[in-house]
Amino acid sequence: MMLKKSLSSKQQIQALLTKTSGLVTLNDVQEALKVSRERASHTVWRLSKQGWLKKLRNGLYRVVSLESPDATLTDESPWLVANALFAPCYISGWTAAHFWGLTDQLFLKTWLVTTQPVHKKIQSISQHDFILRQAQKDYFFGLRPEWIENNKILISDPSKTLLDFLNFSEDYTAQTMIEVTQSYLRSDLKNIDLLSQYVQKVTNRSALKRLGFLLETFSPEAIPLIEFCSKNISKGFSPLSSQSICTKPIHRWNLKIPEHLRENH
Repeated sequence: MMLKKSLSSKQQIQALLTKTSGLVTLNDVQEALKVSRERASHTVWRLSKQGWLKKLRNGLYRVVSLESPDATLTDESPWLVANALFAPCYISGWTAAHFWGLTDQLFLKTWLVTTQPVHKKIQSISQHDFILRQAQKDYFFGLRPEWIENNKILISDPSKTLLDFLNFSEDYTAQTMIEVTQSYLRSDLKNIDLLSQYVQKVTNRSALKRLGFLLETFSPEAIPLIEFCSKNISKGFSPLSSQSICTKPIHRWNLKIPEHLRENH
C-alpha cells in the first residue's frame, strides 16, 4: 500500500491561502488540509514555530507568506480581522463616515458595533486598533454588505451611520455630531424617508432628542421627522455629547448643549 505523501509547510500554507483570506482558525486548517482536530492543532503549532503563522488572538492566526512577492497575502485588512474576531458585527462610526465620504479625515482606528460582550472598549490586535460598542441584535438594521476577498463585511449605511453617532454619544464630541449631521444633510446620501424608518427602531430616546434638535437647526423642512422625535423624547435632560461640556438647556428637546453652540447655531 502506498502512503499518502505529506504536504510541506509551504504547500500547507498555499492550501490555507486557497481556502481563506489569510486569517486562519483551527476549523480552517481541518477543512483545508483534511486532517483531524488533533492534527490540525499540531500543524498550527508547528507552522507558528516555523514563522508561517502569526497568532492574533486565541484561535485566530494570520498567514505570514515568507516567500510571496504579493504583499496582500500577508497584509490583512482590519475589517477582516474585526469580522473574524467580533462577529456578529458591523463597521460603524468614523470608519463608516469616512467610507461614505461624510468626513475627509483619515483614522487608523476601526470603529465597529458587535453583539459580543465588550469588556474592553479599545482593543489592539495585530497592530490594528478597534473601538468597540455593544448592541443587541435588533439594532442591526440599516446595514450594507461590502466584499473583501470573498468575505462579506457589514457596514452601516449613511443614515444608520448618522444614527450611530447620535446613539453612542459618549464616543463623539458635540462638534463631531454637528459636522457629521451637516455632511449627511448636504450630501447626495441624504434620505429623510429612510432616516424616518430607522428612528422608529431606535430605543434610545436621548438619540431622538439629539436628532430632533440637529434637524430643527440644520434641516427645519424635515417637519414630520422632527415632530416624531419631539413626541418620543425621554423625560429629564440629556447632553448632546457626553464628551463635551454641555450646560446650556434647550427645554423644547430636554437637551443640554455647549454654551457656544447657542450663539453659533
